[in-house]
Amino acid sequence: MEKRIIEFVAGLRTAGVRISIAESEDAFRAILCVGMYDKHDFREALLTSLIKRHRDEPIFDELFPVYFERDMPQMINLMERLTPAEQRLLRRAVRELLGQMENRNNTQMHDQQFYGMKTRSAAAQHLPSMLQSLLMGKEIDLTSSNMLAEQLKKSSDNFADRDKRWLLERRVMQGMGSKLLPQIQEPLPHVLKRMGMGHNAIKKLMEDMQKNVQILGEQASQKIELGGAQQWAKHHAQRRHQAEKLMSRTLQNLNERETKQLQREIRRLVAQLRSRISLRQKRSTKRKLDIRKTLRHNMRYGGIPLELKFQTRSLKPRLLLLCDISNSMRKVVTFALRLVYELQDQVSSVRTFTYIDTIEEISQRFAELPSEEALLKVTARMDRRNANTDLGKCLDLLLQHYPDVIDPRTTVIIIGDACNSWNDPRADLVARMQQRSKEIIWFNPRDVQLWETNDCDMLKYVPHVQLVHRVSTMTELTEAVDTLFD
Repeated sequence: MEKRIIEFVAGLRTAGVRISIAESEDAFRAILCVGMYDKHDFREALLTSLIKRHRDEPIFDELFPVYFERDMPQMINLMERLTPAEQRLLRRAVRELLGQMENRNNTQMHDQQFYGMKTRSAAAQHLPSMLQSLLMGKEIDLTSSNMLAEQLKKSSDNFADRDKRWLLERRVMQGMGSKLLPQIQEPLPHVLKRMGMGHNAIKKLMEDMQKNVQILGEQASQKIELGGAQQWAKHHAQRRHQAEKLMSRTLQNLNERETKQLQREIRRLVAQLRSRISLRQKRSTKRKLDIRKTLRHNMRYGGIPLELKFQTRSLKPRLLLLCDISNSMRKVVTFALRLVYELQDQVSSVRTFTYIDTIEEISQRFAELPSEEALLKVTARMDRRNANTDLGKCLDLLLQHYPDVIDPRTTVIIIGDACNSWNDPRADLVARMQQRSKEIIWFNPRDVQLWETNDCDMLKYVPHVQLVHRVSTMTELTEAVDTLFD
């Protein structure tokens, strides 16, 4: 049971449910307390220990029956219920019917080969083992079925679709011989009667055999369902591994397929960032004594500190984003905007401007549309722009037309490579912005060694910037965004 619980937790994690090691330990402790005899208590113990968000409950409800609720039904051993003489008759009858089917198959194979068609089907090859399982009451071995392995690979993305899962079960059972089973099952009573078996024995045998057919279908369904869940978990684990490798790749070098794959990871990254931010905010709720305010307020009491005053600070930053959307920066800017706007509930306000040779505010689009839809419109506009970067001119336009955009609470984030196409960098404007803002943080994908090559003016801006983060990969970009909420 411990192994099954561990597999269940792994399945939940691969489905996107956030479960820590401590929460897994809590689940085991809860099960020790409530026991495993009452299914309802067992389920509630796992649910309350592992699930924290309402949106994760459907995933729990989907996977729990696969791992725990269904007991594997047992088939009847038909041979044990027959006398030795009846057992011999049954074996003879089955061999005779299989031989007749083999002859028909050989005739069909000869005709097919004559016309250049394929040979014997997999269903005919697996039928004897299915018959043995039905007569001896043994569980059918699906692990040897190549069709099962192939179908499970295809089913990993459709695991939650019950209709597609039923279709998979039907295909696998047909591949194991269930489609040909009626060719044995229907004439079997007549052959047994001809061989001398009694009417009551034949009737009881066929009834029990039909029960085994139904139980065999249930066994196959449960094994396929569990195999599908495990394959689904394995498939998602492989995708997660691929995504982790992409996290360390240079963003600008990603192809279209890799870019889309990394975009699918944004929600997971945002969930991790939100957890870190929330934890830091909880820790920061411990009030810190403000000595100056306390002394000033208690002057009325002769300096005796009868009323304590604590420091108050805003936990949510106010952001101003300046994004270079030239060709060399578009992928970095796209991912950065997606991360910041997915976390916009963690900031007081965000105003966003894009620039190349002129500046344009795009904040309203993100205010009116969901972040993904707004980003699609912004990136579509990026693709139509092709000009030489002039950050100095754009900063001048920003301060002229948006004089109130920067105040002492504003954190200015410049996302660009500081390449100005040999135009005037206007570092003096960055110095003026530094004086008016809380701080300036620069996200630059270029290595430090390239800051003074060609048309890069980064070294001229550095004296007026509090922090510079290199953001050439998704890992670096995520860490840089995380620092905004310290």
